Amino acid sequence: MAGVGILFAYLFYGAVGLVAATVCSVVLVLWGGKALPDATKGRTRFLWACACWPFLGWLWVLFSWIAYSYILDVVFDRDNGMSTVRYAPTPKGYTVGSVSYAFGYLLGPGEPPVTSYAKDGPNSVAAITFLQESEPYLLGSKFISESGIQAAWTSNKKYFLVDTRSHNILRFDTMDELKSAAMERGIAVKFEEGWTGWCWDAYSKYRPIWFDWFFPICSIAGLVALIASLVAKTVRLRRRISAEST
Repeated sequence: MAGVGILFAYLFYGAVGLVAATVCSVVLVLWGGKALPDATKGRTRFLWACACWPFLGWLWVLFSWIAYSYILDVVFDRDNGMSTVRYAPTPKGYTVGSVSYAFGYLLGPGEPPVTSYAKDGPNSVAAITFLQESEPYLLGSKFISESGIQAAWTSNKKYFLVDTRSHNILRFDTMDELKSAAMERGIAVKFEEGWTGWCWDAYSKYRPIWFDWFFPICSIAGLVALIASLVAKTVRLRRRISAEST
């Protein structure tokens, strides 16, 4: 269902942009038609520019979003914040994320982000229901099942503690075992039995990056350039009309 929601969100924003471009196109054509006399040389080409410029702006915003998402994934190893597959790197080289907002996962250094439900491994923890950061450790709770959401709801909980320095993962059957191991390391367990929230706190902490400004700045710069081009074209035509009338 999460994937369907994201798809509808993309379709909604795309449709809003398309409608806005259509309205702007009609307004600009009507304005251009009234602003320039019928006999003005280049009037038809100018009206075509008025009609097309808003759609070029819509395409530019779309291109900026695609480029932004691609660069985030390839260069910065994180999603665009509007995806069913959410993931972000931590300073220690681990990746936290989730698939379809179901359960979180934790991947060790060098492990690629997953596009389906993660599985437990020597360097990964899957089906996380809660993650706590206590430098240099990561600890939390998880479902036992690796076969998907439906089976996981009826599975029992297990617990884990990760040393981000040695990359050693300790796994426990009960909360008491986790608390005992945490106490030995001077860690206060800050979550209780039954808490859920996958890795949202860690993801929300590490997902933002300075590059998030790329999309709004790039989009605005492109739109301003298109508007400036149309204004310059308008000024040139008005000067020509003024020169011809004198």
